[in-house]
Amino acid sequence: MTVTSTPRVAVLIVTRNRRHDLLETLDAVAALDYPPERLEALVLDNGSEDGTEAAVRAWAESGAGRRLGRVECVRSPENRGAAAARNVLAARAVGSDLYFLLDDDAVPERDFLGRALAALDDSAVGIVGGRIVAFDEPARDLGGAGVIDWLVGRFREVAATRTTDCDFVVTCAMLVRPAAFQAAGGFDEDYFVYHEDVDFCVRAGRRGFRVCYAPAAVARHKVPPGKTRTPERLYYLLRNKLLFLRKHLPPRRHPLAWLASGVTLIPRMLLQSVVVNRGLALPEIRTILAAGRDGLRGRTGRWR
Repeated sequence: MTVTSTPRVAVLIVTRNRRHDLLETLDAVAALDYPPERLEALVLDNGSEDGTEAAVRAWAESGAGRRLGRVECVRSPENRGAAAARNVLAARAVGSDLYFLLDDDAVPERDFLGRALAALDDSAVGIVGGRIVAFDEPARDLGGAGVIDWLVGRFREVAATRTTDCDFVVTCAMLVRPAAFQAAGGFDEDYFVYHEDVDFCVRAGRRGFRVCYAPAAVARHKVPPGKTRTPERLYYLLRNKLLFLRKHLPPRRHPLAWLASGVTLIPRMLLQSVVVNRGLALPEIRTILAAGRDGLRGRTGRWR
């Protein structure tokens, strides 16, 4: 089934302690070149301690919030992880024609939805990801069309200048048909955060839905300095790569992928740590070793 001429879109945003960024994102949602009565913003406050819930409720009563068809904020007393939180929001988006997954620090351009919807003309397309660029440097791409080399078990993102089919797109700014969401079984909560989008797209693809990257649909993403090397991010990126390999390329059936990627991931990250830190940063080394151990053992869910 193709989308209607003006589908009802549920914008699903998971947030944690980013009240100011979130409000800017919500302002961008309200400013989209799209009938506001056909938009609803559903926010899950993932255990924030900065007054996020009250700020969203106040925003909903403001001029921008009142223009939307619906604004709702659900609060979790603890951090449930991105995967579980998105599943909760999707379950609350009853009656929506499309889900628009959006990071709480991403700002979509006004024409984002129109550009992304153009890629949904084919009913087989279940997921569309936009072009993610640096917030302060919009000429700098932060991602692209996701490609998986199944032979060696590696995935990466490549630049594309036109709408193209791919293996995965990121949840930073992603449009999803509810049918594709249901077919994939939602997000796998074992990942907690990071790479759950890769796994989600792979499962939707295996259920017959195409995944597309639409570079004309642009969202600017705020990437704080040092974010890429926080202990939590390093842990989940490494552990979840190993979980992905265990799930989709089990070692007994795909020994080459493990020889090429699985057994080299930990040494490569350790070497990278030494190079970046110009020596041994022992807390980071311990984090990498813990992530590798847990990934190889198949430990899932939240770290610590």
